[in-house]
Amino acid sequence: MTGAFANDSARQAQWRAFVRKSRLQNVPMIITAPADGTVRDKWMDRLWKAVEEDGVDYLGPVADCWGEICASTEGANRWADTLCPTLRACWSDPRPGAYFKRSTACLSCLMAAGRHQEVLDLLELPNYLFWHYHRYGVQALLAMGKKAQAVQYAEASRGLNQSDSAIDLACEDILISSGLHEARPIGATVCVPRSARLIWRGFAPWRIATQ
Repeated sequence: MTGAFANDSARQAQWRAFVRKSRLQNVPMIITAPADGTVRDKWMDRLWKAVEEDGVDYLGPVADCWGEICASTEGANRWADTLCPTLRACWSDPRPGAYFKRSTACLSCLMAAGRHQEVLDLLELPNYLFWHYHRYGVQALLAMGKKAQAVQYAEASRGLNQSDSAIDLACEDILISSGLHEARPIGATVCVPRSARLIWRGFAPWRIATQ
């Protein structure tokens, strides 16, 4: 299908967005579909083959939540054990250009398996910032009950070509879950409206350290 849009980058982008949205809509159904371990393992193998053969990465969102698709801690652990050595070797390589296409699948499996500290340890290896990966670090800290550190970690992920809007939303969600969506920034005289996406800036991090 993309061949039909070979000379039309705008229509290619629209088509990719449509396909990715369709895949995301089907993910919950895959996660909750009833199946025993043997059947699900076969599904996973077939789906992984499709993900690996997807040259345009339409199935990227599926890989991003691979741990949830495993639907069990045992399955997530198996996939994490399979993927981690490659990811660790790639991110430990000092040479520029080292890249593992399924990094997010590995991080997702570690999260689903409850291996939160391992997620954070892996994210310390690359010598660059990438919010698409660091969001799993935020999730790991939240799962460990460290909301203040999660906000700080997200803020530290800002940089060139990183999505400020996505980081803004992640920080805002943490503050709202901590009951601070109406809190005041230090020195402010009025509450900052939620729509401003700036409600956490200037907050003293200890305010959510124990929540």
